[in-house]
Amino acid sequence: MSIKKHNEQISKLHSVKDLRKDIDELYSELKKYHPRLYQYRTKEVLDYKFDSLKKSLNKPLNSRDFYKKVVVVISQMGHGHTAISPPAKIRTKKERKLDLKMKNEFNELKFETLNSKLFISDGAESDSLLIGAQVLKINDEDISDIYVNYRKTFSSDGFNTTFYDKVIGKHFKELYLKNNGRQDSIQLILSLKDSLFNRTFKRVLRKKRIATISKKIH
Repeated sequence: MSIKKHNEQISKLHSVKDLRKDIDELYSELKKYHPRLYQYRTKEVLDYKFDSLKKSLNKPLNSRDFYKKVVVVISQMGHGHTAISPPAKIRTKKERKLDLKMKNEFNELKFETLNSKLFISDGAESDSLLIGAQVLKINDEDISDIYVNYRKTFSSDGFNTTFYDKVIGKHFKELYLKNNGRQDSIQLILSLKDSLFNRTFKRVLRKKRIATISKKIH
């Protein structure tokens, strides 16, 4: 499949019939190949969840919106190593070449999560004062809402709940970019020492390293 056709396949609307067929095929594959499918949820429970998912599909959806529905059921299976990823567009050679010349300032940040709250822990090279700041919003979306949505996209083994803070904090950048796609600008609303402020992180050209020649002074 060409890059163009692949990308069109992701963005186009798929019929309810095709979406429900995909659910049947997915569940069939899981029953066939998953070694311990019913370890944490009984067959009756999973049958009900997949059937309910099929019934909820009552209008055409694109691939990304379809993923958002399916991933919730996959995470409810209770298997930490069973996961699916959102469909991603393939970039052309020209776009990939341009990417090598750019960097995303947002990617320099490191995060940690404590009691469902997100903090900048390191990596703020452009402004070290950001370290320790709590992130309240990202592009006008509350972190509390983002946290709840991300928690639905993966699971720990069984019924462990302490796993979520660690994973969401450590992999927040990857989760955000994976679920929201490539962005040229990301704005954070931050709180630190009773101050409320915002910072915008952009895709910018990488600075070229300029070789310097040291001359020995006699």
